Amino acid sequence: MKSLAASSICLAALGAILIGGHGFASYALRDPEPHHFANLDAPLWTTTPMRVDPKAQNYERLPPQQAVVDNNQSLKPANLVGVLAIAPPDATVTGAIEPPKQEWTADGHHLSLCRQRYRSYNVADNTYQPFDGGPRKPCVTAER
Repeated sequence: MKSLAASSICLAALGAILIGGHGFASYALRDPEPHHFANLDAPLWTTTPMRVDPKAQNYERLPPQQAVVDNNQSLKPANLVGVLAIAPPDATVTGAIEPPKQEWTADGHHLSLCRQRYRSYNVADNTYQPFDGGPRKPCVTAER
């Protein structure tokens, strides 16, 4: 009989805790009351255009803020990272960069022959575009 009474008391306490937790959660998670706006009966837009006087508006105009630079800090060598503290370039990085192509210089006879033979001849790099496509090819004359 004691076990029946103990189990029924435990079930009643558990039920009370569950009901109380449900009530508290419902109270805590309820939707807040919607905001009550004033003058909802007035129309949002006017039906006739009205001129607005910008001088009558009460806007607060503030001057722009100037950046303050501490001259003592800016002259220290540690802050001159972009000017003085640059390490020499790494050979693995600079080796991957192609050197700029040299300007092509040739005699007038070679240039005139290549211009006559190829319409797409480029004097700057001494190349022409073949008709069949593909990469540009250098112009070679018999005198060379």
